Amino acid sequence: MKTTIAGAMTVLLVALAGAGGPSSAQEKTSTESQAFEKLKEADALNQKDKIEEAAAAYREAARLYEKALASKPDDKVFLQNHKYCLGRPGYIRILKAQRLAKEGRMREAADLYDAAVAEYGEALAAYPQEKNFLQNSEFARQNGAVARFQVLLQTNGPAPDFALPSLHGGRVGLADFRDKVVLVEFMAGWCPGCQASLPVLQSVKDHFSGRPVEIVLLALDRVKPWQKSGSDKKSVEATKSLTLKAVWAEEDTYLRFGAFPSIPSVFLIDRKGFLVAQIPYEEQKKDEFIARIEAALRR
Repeated sequence: MKTTIAGAMTVLLVALAGAGGPSSAQEKTSTESQAFEKLKEADALNQKDKIEEAAAAYREAARLYEKALASKPDDKVFLQNHKYCLGRPGYIRILKAQRLAKEGRMREAADLYDAAVAEYGEALAAYPQEKNFLQNSEFARQNGAVARFQVLLQTNGPAPDFALPSLHGGRVGLADFRDKVVLVEFMAGWCPGCQASLPVLQSVKDHFSGRPVEIVLLALDRVKPWQKSGSDKKSVEATKSLTLKAVWAEEDTYLRFGAFPSIPSVFLIDRKGFLVAQIPYEEQKKDEFIARIEAALRR
């Protein structure tokens, strides 16, 4: 049985980046008028799907509102519109990235998610505690990781590298297995399906004894949202008698392998360090593992 985490990849995208969108309730001086006109121009460009032009216009509007706030720091309308303009460049990139991802255009989506993270970085420099900025930045970061990994899978690109502490002392890295086919399973001590997979994987490892094949377990027990009290001890206990390598996964590792929503999640890497496949849960069986590894050895 595979286990899906409700909290995995469910950071909510917040619709409005400020306190409630732009407002026109202001007496317009020259700077204020320029700011609001530029904001309307940005919204119009966004409606035409001219994302980059819109983002530039929002940034210019934000600059003008910042200038207006310098003379009227307590003006709530200026503050609201300033936040709105700072957040919109990242937000519209996220929306575009989501559309591209649905069309299977993962490389373009990944680039837009990365750009959104950068935009929110600038917004957070002005408002470090703004909840909407924080949530949307994390949303873009996670979904960008998913899109980037999907590109690697689609193109058989290089597997994400890692060098992590072993559950039983020392460190283990992907580079330790050059010229070997590597089967990687992400698991957790509390996950029933993961525990059931361990004897299967050990049997697969035994089948390839003396051949250039390695199986590595990456335990997610210390990574949000996979953490559960006492789970890390269960992983240590469950793996101590195995000849499989077992390491503590980190959040960065999890993200670079696509921030998958369920475990066990299994990936196959060829002898040159390139991704071969993500193996669906329904195919995570001994005979299927052996067949796929044999095919990877012939690559």
